[in-house]
Amino acid sequence: TIDLEKQRIILNSLELDRTNGQLAFTKSAEKATKSVESSTGFPWEIAINTISITNFNFEFDNDNAAKTQKGIDYNHLKLSDLYFKGKSFAINGNNYSGTINSFGFQEKSGFQLDALTTEFKYTDKEISLKKLYLKTPQTTLQNSVLVTYPSIESILKNPENVTINADLEDNKLGFKDILLLVPQLESNVIFKNNAITIVNFNAKLNGKLNNLKIETFNVAGIGNTKVDVEGTIIGLPDFEKSIFNFN
Repeated sequence: TIDLEKQRIILNSLELDRTNGQLAFTKSAEKATKSVESSTGFPWEIAINTISITNFNFEFDNDNAAKTQKGIDYNHLKLSDLYFKGKSFAINGNNYSGTINSFGFQEKSGFQLDALTTEFKYTDKEISLKKLYLKTPQTTLQNSVLVTYPSIESILKNPENVTINADLEDNKLGFKDILLLVPQLESNVIFKNNAITIVNFNAKLNGKLNNLKIETFNVAGIGNTKVDVEGTIIGLPDFEKSIFNFN
């Protein structure tokens, strides 16, 4: 079932193989898109039982923005050798959920996603990643993360009420990946002096941001610096007034 007028798409399966795609926004196209978005009266409802995409190449250009020279240029993307397999995908207004069985691609900037699997959910009150496994040549993130909040607006207005439940074991984070994803951090002293560093870490923590219990948090890889703590932090996000009680 596809009803674009009511913004409703219900599919049993979606398959793409050996496909090339291009999308470009001119200034006039961007204005037209904003006009359409502001005039639609229905939230998107999309449900796809299974998705299989292989050998997909895609280019996106927003002619309203100048090209950048470093890192991923989100206004001028070029993805190659993209593959994706997933199931139970659902979008209903601002709610998103589904299972990613496999996902990977290369981007012209040099960023490379080797693997991503997870059961994900995003709503007005929570973000969750279960059975997470993300791998690049430098980075490995795995296990689970759950973040809950009273509302999207409250994340900025009252961040102390955000609840975090994270279990990240045997992880590593490549600064090269971070700088490709957020090239603006290149001027930061830590990243500037450790551009190819890989940080190994484990983290298990839970609680509201203003009363956070840390069961495990250890980090190594930035020079000779090593961190291994457990305990509580009371008072975040006001770092200066927070009370740190570590064992």
